[in-house]
Amino acid sequence: METLDDLVGNEHIKEHDYNDLAKLLKCGTFTPDPQMEELRMVCPIMFAATGDLFEHHTRDANNGEDIDLFMYVGRSPGTPQTPAGRLVLRHLGIGRGICQEGSNTYAGCNGGMRDACGAWPLDQYHNYHESGRYNDCEMALPAHMCWGFRKRENYTEHSGTESDEEPHGASEEAA
Repeated sequence: METLDDLVGNEHIKEHDYNDLAKLLKCGTFTPDPQMEELRMVCPIMFAATGDLFEHHTRDANNGEDIDLFMYVGRSPGTPQTPAGRLVLRHLGIGRGICQEGSNTYAGCNGGMRDACGAWPLDQYHNYHESGRYNDCEMALPAHMCWGFRKRENYTEHSGTESDEEPHGASEEAA
């Protein structure tokens, strides 16, 4: 009801629409949708909030022990190099990584999580900023590549994180 009040107050909906929606809310009962709950279980990244932690298996995971740890940053706003709406994740320095030591190093290659979801070539999945720069620890993935992320609740150290304002990588076009 508070949201409806705000919508009317901001003139996003008309008063007669408010009345109709308020009646529906008052007489309705909430029944959880079983399919929605299954979707939350199968693909939790689609319901992520900024700062949520996720792990992703590597292609050559040994009984699920080889994982990379990420923090959900949000959706990409869209730049000339990064489409709007991609899911942006920052590697936290746990696991093989996403080439966090630069795109010409071994880290993250040969069976890593990029191989597991097919996020190659590197330059197509950077989270580019308007300046053309990017952070080597971040990747911007389309939703169909994010099915392998699993929510993680028990990690407290955020080693390896970097500030959003200080991307340190640069695309070859920006160099």
